[in-house]
Amino acid sequence: MSEQNSLYSDEGSDDNELSSGDEWLENYNAEVDHGSPDNNTVVSDEEANDEDDAAPENAELVWRETYEELDIDPFIQITGPSHNLNPNARMQILMGINQLPDYSFYWSNNKYLGNQGFKEVMSVKRYEKLNQYIHCNDIETDVPVDQPGHDKLHKIRPLIDSSLQNFAARYNPNKNQAIDEAMVAYKGRSVAKQYIPSKPTKWGFKV
Repeated sequence: MSEQNSLYSDEGSDDNELSSGDEWLENYNAEVDHGSPDNNTVVSDEEANDEDDAAPENAELVWRETYEELDIDPFIQITGPSHNLNPNARMQILMGINQLPDYSFYWSNNKYLGNQGFKEVMSVKRYEKLNQYIHCNDIETDVPVDQPGHDKLHKIRPLIDSSLQNFAARYNPNKNQAIDEAMVAYKGRSVAKQYIPSKPTKWGFKV
């Protein structure tokens, strides 16, 4: 089999040590903006309320412009000083936007499948190791199933809490939007999995 048709490439840097769960969450909690990389301030509820109180009562609502109106690329850059989010997490987001049948295809030597940007960030082996060992919470603090206070999502609870806080603080809704529930398809074993026959996607997680 020629090099051009091999499944995937090991291009990428393996020089960096694997990120720990604490480092991952610390980077995730940092503000993801287009300004200075040192600006990691998270807007608190109190600060947000102060800004709201400062606005005049008769202030006119101004909707933010859409990406199309501003001619801005909405996709997230994987590397660069303008983002503090862990590269592995950003790659996961981009994989959801640009979906392929298998994650190894992003490192394919086939020019129609491979993602050169992914190859420049890390090798496929490093990506696999990061996903194998990453932890978002301390399993020692997990309350057993048969005791009060058990959290089915304990393993990713800090990630969920950080996401909700960041989404609420940074999302600026535009004029045209719709909010609805959705089913994330999943047929594996999980206590959070649901079966809703009326949905197009019957098995999965309701979000």
